[in-house]
Amino acid sequence: MILEGLSFAHPWALSGLAAAAGAAVLLKLRRRRLPRLQLPSTADARGLPQSIWARLWWLPGALLIAALLFTSIGLAGPRLRGSSRQDLAVEGIDIVVAFDLSTSMLAADFRPKDRITVAKEVLKNFIESRQNDRIGLVVFAGEAYTQCPLTLDYKVLEELLEQVRTGVIVDGTAIGNALATAVNRLR
Repeated sequence: MILEGLSFAHPWALSGLAAAAGAAVLLKLRRRRLPRLQLPSTADARGLPQSIWARLWWLPGALLIAALLFTSIGLAGPRLRGSSRQDLAVEGIDIVVAFDLSTSMLAADFRPKDRITVAKEVLKNFIESRQNDRIGLVVFAGEAYTQCPLTLDYKVLEELLEQVRTGVIVDGTAIGNALATAVNRLR
C-alpha cells in the first residue's frame, strides 16, 4: 500500500480536513436556503436553455473545499519514511568573463570571420567544457555592464552571449571598468 511509508511532520495540521468536511456541509445547507425560481411545468418552461454559469454553480464551492484539503495536507508536511536526502553539493570555481564589444571587434582579422564571431565561438567552447563552475559575463565598450551574473545554467549564458553585439554600448575601451565589474561579481 502507498500509505505504509507515509508520515507527517506536523500531524496536527490534518485537523484542517475536518474544516473541509464542515465547509462541504455548510455549502450544501447554503445551497438549499437560496431562493429558487419556480417555473410552471409546461413543455415550454422545460425547454429553456441553461447558461454556462447555471451549470457550473458547484465550481466555487468545490474549489474552496479542494483548497482547504490541499492546504491542510501541505501544512502537515507529508514524508516518505524510506526516502533519504542526497547531498547534491558540488564544488566548482567562479568565473566571470569580460567580453569586449567595442567597434574594434568588427575587424576581420580571422578571414572570413571578424573578431567578435571568433571570440563568441571560443567562449562557447569554453562554456561547453566546464562542469559545476559558475560562469558570469560582463560586456564592455565605453562602459561595462553585467550581461549575465554567475550561473550554472549554461544554456541561458550561451543565449545571452548570442545576443551581444557591438554598437549597443557607447564606443570605447573601458577595460578597467570591466575588470572592476567582474571582480565585484566574484565578490
